Amino acid sequence: MYNSEYINSLTNYNRVLLMLNKSEDFYEHSHQLKLKKGEKIYLDAHRDHCYLIQSGFIQVSNVIDDKPNFLYISQHGDFPVLPVVSKYIPKEVRLEVLADALVWVIDFQFLKNCLLLEDPKNFVLISQMENVIIDIARVNTLAQISAQQRIQYLLEYLAENFGIVDGKGYRLLPPFLTYNKLSEFSNLSKSHTIKIVEKLKEDGLITIKKGQWIILDIDAIRVSHFFVAPFINRKKY
Repeated sequence: MYNSEYINSLTNYNRVLLMLNKSEDFYEHSHQLKLKKGEKIYLDAHRDHCYLIQSGFIQVSNVIDDKPNFLYISQHGDFPVLPVVSKYIPKEVRLEVLADALVWVIDFQFLKNCLLLEDPKNFVLISQMENVIIDIARVNTLAQISAQQRIQYLLEYLAENFGIVDGKGYRLLPPFLTYNKLSEFSNLSKSHTIKIVEKLKEDGLITIKKGQWIILDIDAIRVSHFFVAPFINRKKY
């Protein structure tokens, strides 16, 4: 049995690139791609390539009946979607670029061959499975709590994974956060989302200045529920 820190140390961005670069034909099967904020990429079950994020943020949503359903946000070092078992590849996934991104586009069969050779203990796939468990826990939690708890839960998720702590201990949330995005993440109407956020502002828990969302009291924002810290994101640096 392995702990998360050990797995992450073996599956971070630099280690994965090192594994791939051991192949002489790496550049024949991989290339870098710049993605602009707002770009959307749709992946079906027959895709033959995957992405590895070098920089930027990408929202991952499962598309059901033409409606995207928010799953998680990927960042540096992540494979936004890396199917572990072919039987369970989602039929359609939407990637939306939340901030300008630079990614590696890697031929999936090439990646599989490299991992079989350079990662015989399957640490990359184990790490991916850990990510899936965390994502399921988060989605499950969001489905069971009230609308206000959902908003607070998501604000904490964003703060813990993508926020910055300033000199006063306030949490500056990522610049891609807007009312529209928070509404989409929480699966609430925009009007309902605004109403809840206004209440949090009145209570002195958050503020928004020139588009910058700031949590003033992270302890008061926290929502305790079924899982211990189910806010952990895919941290592999």
